[in-house]
Amino acid sequence: MRFNTRRLAKDEVMDWIAFYSQRRLHSTLGYTSPMFLRTEMSCQSNQLGGMVSEQRETLSVGNAKHWGCVYMRVVSVLICKVLLGIAVTVGLGGASTAYAGPLEDGVEAYEKSDYANAARLFKLAADQGDAIAQFLLGVMYSEGRGVPQNYQEAVRLYRLAADQGYASAQSNLGVMYDNGTGVPQNYQEAVRLYRLAADQGYAMAQYNLGVMYDNGTGVPQNYQEAVRLYRLAADQGYASAQYNLGLSYTQGTGVPQNYQEAVRLYRLAADQGYAMAQFNLGVHYANGTGVPQDYVLAHMWLNLAASSSIGEDGKKAVSSRDIVAGWMTRAQIERAQNMARMCRSSNFKNCGQ
Repeated sequence: MRFNTRRLAKDEVMDWIAFYSQRRLHSTLGYTSPMFLRTEMSCQSNQLGGMVSEQRETLSVGNAKHWGCVYMRVVSVLICKVLLGIAVTVGLGGASTAYAGPLEDGVEAYEKSDYANAARLFKLAADQGDAIAQFLLGVMYSEGRGVPQNYQEAVRLYRLAADQGYASAQSNLGVMYDNGTGVPQNYQEAVRLYRLAADQGYAMAQYNLGVMYDNGTGVPQNYQEAVRLYRLAADQGYASAQYNLGLSYTQGTGVPQNYQEAVRLYRLAADQGYAMAQFNLGVHYANGTGVPQDYVLAHMWLNLAASSSIGEDGKKAVSSRDIVAGWMTRAQIERAQNMARMCRSSNFKNCGQ
């Protein structure tokens, strides 16, 4: 794509950051990894009876403090951007260690990709009232992994765990109501369930509830409350929330406009491989908003975003990168490409330093 003047090209790039600013959709169901399954199971066995207590892990750059049992969750975003890793801590009260046997065996089966056997074992524990097993079996029915896909059965299982106060299940059940999957769509019920989980410090639910306030879905639109909830989730290292909070600072919605803070938040999400944050970060460097103008860094971030994006998003990132390349020397382009390779190979730990 060619433009007659650099000003026209810059205007086009700024139009594309506005394009990404519209993509504020909430996350889908919480999917699980073997690490999540095994560690959460051990959390369950270490808890005594009582009410559910969920403490959150506080994440900061280069230093993470942990309380209680920590598990890693892999989630996907509704608009199918990238897979994200988040960390929270869970304490599940009222869970008897007597059910650790089938749950442990189910974890081992899951790790071996023996999903049918994992589902069978989780059902043994779920039928005994184990909230973790009910939640995990609900996820398997949601995905059709090891069992025929059945959203109604997933809803039933999520509800059983949610009624025990299990935040992950409350959040997933909220998503089902939000999307009208397995139940009639009901935004107010989705909000209620998100709030139950968010009040336990569950980052995904805090983020989803923030989106509801941001869009005025199921609640009156309230940008300040959206920002508050995004910040709670962002402070736990949740990339989608960091990105949306960055957008709030870029646009000045719910907070005073502050490009420097937007860039800082985009960088936190970009360092987790979040493609839209990488794109917006590249645009800020290309235009010198919130950071000194730097075409090498702009090209690097746009290149990274292009490699992680598909469809229209991928086209926008490629076109933006190519526009910036037109303002650079060959040596600068080669340097930016080398930096992108180093960044990607280091799992985004060494990006443009």
